[in-house]
Amino acid sequence: MKQKLLTEFKEKLLYIENSSHGIKPRAMQSIELSRRVLRLLRRDVISYGFKSTQHEIDFFKYTKIIPQKELIYFLKVINFEQELPKSDKESQRQLIEFKLQRFNRFFLRHIDFGQYLELENTHFDEHYFTRKHNSDTRLAISKLYNEDLLFNTPKSTLLAEFKACSAFVGYLQKRLFHIENPTLVKDPKENTKLIWPFGFSAFVELISLLSASGLHTKNNITIIDLARKFQEIIDIEMKGFYNTRNENATRSKGPTQFTDAMLIAYLNELSKKDELNPNDQ
Repeated sequence: MKQKLLTEFKEKLLYIENSSHGIKPRAMQSIELSRRVLRLLRRDVISYGFKSTQHEIDFFKYTKIIPQKELIYFLKVINFEQELPKSDKESQRQLIEFKLQRFNRFFLRHIDFGQYLELENTHFDEHYFTRKHNSDTRLAISKLYNEDLLFNTPKSTLLAEFKACSAFVGYLQKRLFHIENPTLVKDPKENTKLIWPFGFSAFVELISLLSASGLHTKNNITIIDLARKFQEIIDIEMKGFYNTRNENATRSKGPTQFTDAMLIAYLNELSKKDELNPNDQ
């Protein structure tokens, strides 16, 4: 149920992005959609709970964050757009630079948690991403979104805010670039991401194969940087790249399950074309 709900959520987000006229309508529709999905996830959690502690960790670390990050991000966007001066370019620039400095302070204030995420550590996951430790930690209440002890953990909202702030910093940087370079502004539709229906393990497998072929070394970047480059055009969340890579390598069906399936599909496609257009003998 959760996976189907999230797949539909991502598809609807992309539809809103492609069909909305302007950032404000897009933000308002995305906020409404995110809240609706979060309400459905909350109802499921309250009704059925979790089979194990690991299931609870996975939900609050990887599942709930998807709509919650979008909610926080678009709340920040709509508030910024309402605050942004309409015509004074210098005032716009100053506001954006002020907000960028404030986000830098936010990341510095939570640098330990940021490093925990960046290094893909898991040793504090049970404390950070299960509800039984809520009484041990004061939850951060934000004016933008409410806390709920039955649907939050000590770090689940902070994790979503990390993701949302990172995306919003990118948004602010683009707005600043457009203000300073008005003649270079491109159609925002050109930046629409591709839907990736194959799952995260397939994405990791693809990046691993490209890396093994030397793509990241030829570009003088790390394998994580390579994955993030693809993430700019593919709509997928990074959630434990190295752990998933290790799991792929030890799968009973082999480390190239996705690639093998794609090769078979490609060969079948070629076979169909040969049947429709047989070569003259």
